[in-house]
Amino acid sequence: MEWPLVKSIREDVFQISKSGHGGVIMDTGTTVSRFSKVAYEALRDTFVAKTTDVPWLLGVDMFDTCYNLSGFVYQLPVISFYFSSGTILNIPQNNFLIAADGEFLVLHLPSSSNLSIIGNIQQEQIQITFDMASRSVGFGPNNC
Repeated sequence: MEWPLVKSIREDVFQISKSGHGGVIMDTGTTVSRFSKVAYEALRDTFVAKTTDVPWLLGVDMFDTCYNLSGFVYQLPVISFYFSSGTILNIPQNNFLIAADGEFLVLHLPSSSNLSIIGNIQQEQIQITFDMASRSVGFGPNNC
């Protein structure tokens, strides 16, 4: 199942500004991914628009996208991040949808700045390769 963004996100939303703010980092010390407000709202709004047949819950703790999936058969897509190098990072549903108190939360939050962070839950079961010489990153399945 593929869900293109209903609202496209401009590339500059993820770029580092001339003043050094913004950008995207991968941080193993941050649990849940956080995206700049524009990117977060586009992702959340698309997710909500495409899950109208799934039982909705009021926000749980700091999360505003929550569902009651107990006894509910569902299929969700993979969320993909496309990098300018052509690299694609696919985040399986177990890395962005997690149970808390019998309810399921979409594990993304808005950032308090223009910095976007791909957190450690979203990095689970993904092998990440950093090529410092070519200043690039690659992703693959972690078969450990």
